[in-house]
Amino acid sequence: MIVVTNGMYFFIYDGLSGGALHGGQLQSPNNYQPYALWVYKESPHFATCYKTNGKLTIGIQGFQPTPNSLSSTFKSFPVPSINGDFSFSPVSFHASFVTETEVVVVDVRGSKILFHTKATEPLYNPPGQFSPNGSFLACKTWNDNIHIWRNTPTGYAPWSTLQPRLPFDGFSFSPTAILVLTWGIYGIQVLHPESSVSSPYPNKIKPLFRQANHLMACSVDGPYIVIAQKWDNAVMVLDSILGTTIQSIHVGMKIMAIGIVGGTILVAGRHRLTSWNLGVEGGAIVSCSHDIAPIGEYIQEAGRLVLSNDCSQVAFASDGAVILYNITSQTILVKHVLDGTILDIQFSQDENLLYACSCKALSYDDATFYLAKFETGGVRCLASVTKGNREDKELWERFFPPSQKYHVESSKWVLDPSGHKCLWLPPHWRTTSGKTSITQ
Repeated sequence: MIVVTNGMYFFIYDGLSGGALHGGQLQSPNNYQPYALWVYKESPHFATCYKTNGKLTIGIQGFQPTPNSLSSTFKSFPVPSINGDFSFSPVSFHASFVTETEVVVVDVRGSKILFHTKATEPLYNPPGQFSPNGSFLACKTWNDNIHIWRNTPTGYAPWSTLQPRLPFDGFSFSPTAILVLTWGIYGIQVLHPESSVSSPYPNKIKPLFRQANHLMACSVDGPYIVIAQKWDNAVMVLDSILGTTIQSIHVGMKIMAIGIVGGTILVAGRHRLTSWNLGVEGGAIVSCSHDIAPIGEYIQEAGRLVLSNDCSQVAFASDGAVILYNITSQTILVKHVLDGTILDIQFSQDENLLYACSCKALSYDDATFYLAKFETGGVRCLASVTKGNREDKELWERFFPPSQKYHVESSKWVLDPSGHKCLWLPPHWRTTSGKTSITQ
């Protein structure tokens, strides 16, 4: 049996053949709220909430299909006058009324309030939702959490607070297990309330910034692809051969650059460099982090940061200075102040050189560009600086030749420099723009 509703009208269809069986109309009292629908022994039932003579009433209307007609029954239950969006459990015969600040549960048969909680400021996103077995009541909050209360012999009690990693539009209990499904434009999630009690997610994955870049790194000697979103705090590790996700790592800082060598992932943020070692067979991931003590005071103010492909060096711009740091020897190779605001820093393709560009602008028409070149090897690296104006495009192209970068097409596929699809992005790693650059 399939029941389709349209306002106060409903239609019953044969679930196998799809043929129409019956149609009907609910009783339509004034000021009724949206109803709950369930099927019991091939008989559809509806619960509505409405006011009669100023008193709140819950009406239960059932329909019994027969070969040639549709008979109906109706029962009404007066309940305490309560405000809020209505939901109903046909198993427990409990009703919930939810506002932005209050959650109330009522025993419909006994006209008795079983549970009442009140927040000091707007918190809940009505309505509430009962689990299919009537054992739980859940409600979404404005900060994208889900509060769950359990129905116990002594009343409803807080049981779990789910913290989904993705923003979501709606949620639903599983009909057969204690699971919660959420959905929205960033993807779907299946959450287990019991697991969230002891080990809640440390950080949520935020929606992608509209203009932010994806970050991607591939291991040369291992089957790993690492992707992240710049300024986010999560890294996703994928198996490039099987195309499966190995693990998502919360790094506890805003990501500026990522790299991978062998089974070691290097993540650079504004405060530190962190390495993550992958298991031999892609199993458990063990973290091992270290701060960059000699340049910690500079990296916190870094506006631009880039890792070398072999993860041996990191370069960043901080307070008008270009700093090149050797991660292996933990020494500063370059510290050079450029005139103006640093626009970009970049390693050459062979990584023997580091380029930096700055701009000193008195007005839009009066701007001077400074392009600096540094050797990445040796103990002391001297800068070679060239000066040009806004129209001198050849100057930029000479120091920053157009690189063969990866791109995201239609927000879904990563294309290699040849235009071939090499990686499919999960929904919550996509941007809203059609084409996004990839930093490799």
